[in-house]
Amino acid sequence: MKRDQIESSPAGPPELSEPAFDELLRRLAEAEVDFVVVGGLAVNAWGVVRGTKDVDIVVALEPENVKRVAEVAVAAGGHLTI
Repeated sequence: MKRDQIESSPAGPPELSEPAFDELLRRLAEAEVDFVVVGGLAVNAWGVVRGTKDVDIVVALEPENVKRVAEVAVAAGGHLTI
């Protein structure tokens, strides 16, 4: 990840200021979030070249999993919409 893609945060990992899909997915995996990648990024994994400016994920809606997703989102400077 490029240094200009993150902003310093005194507590926890730095906030993401630009799309950094690999960093976001790494944080979700480290938090043991149960999720799958869908959309353009998933299509790219199958070898189909498709430009995308976002990452689409589907998460399991168990309360503890949603809590972990929310914690990752807030730490990255985002929010959770259900």
